[in-house]
Amino acid sequence: MVLTWYTFCMDNKKFQIHQPKKFEVVGIIKTYSDDTLLSQVVPIEEGGINVQNREDLAYVVEAPLLEACQRLFDKGIKTVFSSANQKDVGYFAYIAIDFESLSSANKAIALRQGEEGMLHGSIPRKGINLKIPITETSTLGEIKQKALSLVDQFENQKV
Repeated sequence: MVLTWYTFCMDNKKFQIHQPKKFEVVGIIKTYSDDTLLSQVVPIEEGGINVQNREDLAYVVEAPLLEACQRLFDKGIKTVFSSANQKDVGYFAYIAIDFESLSSANKAIALRQGEEGMLHGSIPRKGINLKIPITETSTLGEIKQKALSLVDQFENQKV
């Protein structure tokens, strides 16, 4: 968002435009303990954040999958979206990976670990969903550990 402020003075008939200042409201990071039920994890529904580094992931990835997505980021593996919150109870938590961006070794791992699908966007492309079942008693810590065990099998492909 760019803010421009103006100074207007009636007595002197003075009008000034000040240099624009840019600031960005990124979001609020909510923290949870590992024993928190998934039914208490509030979804992150803001979009439009361009992830430049692993720290930015905290604004777009919910707590149960954050460390797993950070590990994928560190390995040079592109995650496209993820979900692990109260809306997923009774279904799945998941991390979607851009299949086409994977090395051949990681493509083989992804096909063993996940479910093929299409990633939607301006250009549809092949993706892999790493899915973790969620019940009413699933905790953040359980989902976190299952996600880490899935992503730790991928190889580093950072150049």
